[in-house]
Amino acid sequence: MQKTQQHAPAVVPEPEPRPASLWARVKLIVGLMVLTVLTAFLAQNFQHADIRFLWFEWRTRMVFVLLSAAVAGAIATIVVGALQVRGRRKQD
Repeated sequence: MQKTQQHAPAVVPEPEPRPASLWARVKLIVGLMVLTVLTAFLAQNFQHADIRFLWFEWRTRMVFVLLSAAVAGAIATIVVGALQVRGRRKQD
């Protein structure tokens, strides 16, 4: 009679997580610097401002106007970037 040997399944080591790329670190650092400058800029602009747009007029603090413009710009940037990525994927 032959003895059959049972082999343990081979253990495949998990790949080590890759460190963030240099480009990702640069983007993070630049983003934090822009956020810091924007925060300082907003903190110095608490005076009232008269806003006129088309037929609308209102009075508000300048900080709210600047903050809403920054948020609108960020949203526009994200949307344009997402559309570019989507367009590249359709081409492939």
